Formats: sequence, C-alpha cells, structure tokens
Amino acid sequence: MKERRGLIIWPEYFDLRRTRSEGRRVSKRSAVKSPKAVAVAEAAKELGLDSTVDYEVAYPRSWWAKGGRVIVERKWSKAETIRRIADRLKSLSK
Repeated sequence: MKERRGLIIWPEYFDLRRTRSEGRRVSKRSAVKSPKAVAVAEAAKELGLDSTVDYEVAYPRSWWAKGGRVIVERKWSKAETIRRIADRLKSLSK
C-alpha cells in the first residue's frame, strides 16, 4: 500500500499582500501580513498536527524567493487544514 505524504502548505496561502491569482487561498479577513513558514508550522502544531519546515524551497509562482514550505500531517482535507491554520495564524498575530 502506498504511504500518503503530508499536505504541503505554503506561507503564501495566508499572505494579505497577495491576490487570489498570486496564490492566496484564504479570504483577506483571514489573511495576515508576511506570514513565515515557522509561524505556519507553529499554528499547525497548536492544532495538534505534526509538521516539518522545509526552508530551501520557493513557492512556484515566486520561484526567485525562497520562503520555505510546511509539510503537515493529513487530518482533514487540504481546504479545511488551510482554513484552520489561517484562523490560528490570525489569533497568533494579534
């Protein structure tokens, strides 16, 4: 049986400065300014998800900027995971 990898979560999904076409996946109300991979991993950890930060990769739409990514365990769908992490990031940034 094939082992399922975790979900790849890019900090750009939560960036308030990006448009939807530039990669933001949450509403502006749920987005934060300049999210970092470490903050996304911390939010995932608070949700009880195992996470790993990979620093040496760049979001495909901005291949020149290596901001990293977070690989989290699959507990919910990707959309639900992103929504829950966004809510947690928003509360952490206050």
